[in-house]
Amino acid sequence: MTAANYCEIETLGGVTKQISKGYPCVCYSIVMNRGFIPPLLVAVAVIPLAALLAGCSAFTVKQSVRVDAIASTKSVARGSSFILAVRNPALIKEANTHTRALASVTAALESKGQFLAPERTDPQYVVEVDYGIGNSIQQAYSGPIQEKFLSLSARDFVRGGRGEELWNIRVSVTEAGSNIDYSLPLLAVVALDQAGTDTRGETTVEIPIKSPSVARIRSLAESAVIEAAVAGR
Repeated sequence: MTAANYCEIETLGGVTKQISKGYPCVCYSIVMNRGFIPPLLVAVAVIPLAALLAGCSAFTVKQSVRVDAIASTKSVARGSSFILAVRNPALIKEANTHTRALASVTAALESKGQFLAPERTDPQYVVEVDYGIGNSIQQAYSGPIQEKFLSLSARDFVRGGRGEELWNIRVSVTEAGSNIDYSLPLLAVVALDQAGTDTRGETTVEIPIKSPSVARIRSLAESAVIEAAVAGR
């Protein structure tokens, strides 16, 4: 016996109805007309789904970055020129990491309206760069973690000497792994966001893991590494 033996289907104004012929007539509108889905059922299904998606989009994974910054009363004007100086010459030995670090800092500075001074011209200020990895710390319920830091100090340019310090900042993260390469763009972005401020001691800044500004700096840094590798062949 088919469903048609139980019910007749009547459509009035686009609305499907069931007319019982003396037999039970329950939920057959879906079986006998698969294209018809009751509006209330759609609403009940869509509302929780929309709420779930909204909740997911609002949830953002963030990275905690420690910041310790000081600044003088003299500010750096937008559009000022700079050069980078390496505080620890031993860092140059790791060519790719070194290129990535300098490229990250340069890109982050340029995103703030500064520009790298052309060759054979005096810049308005110098940024001394230092970075590295601290001691390994063993965790009770996980593997070891390490501090990865970036330290920047901006000074007025003085030919043959050291000018007045304009700002000084140290940023760091503590995470698994013994490679700082991936962390450098993140550290550079946070450092230049906070440069010129005085945190009056160490504080913590939260930044989204998928921050567009970090992704942009990382892309520029990787391009610089590739270009340096090609030039060195």
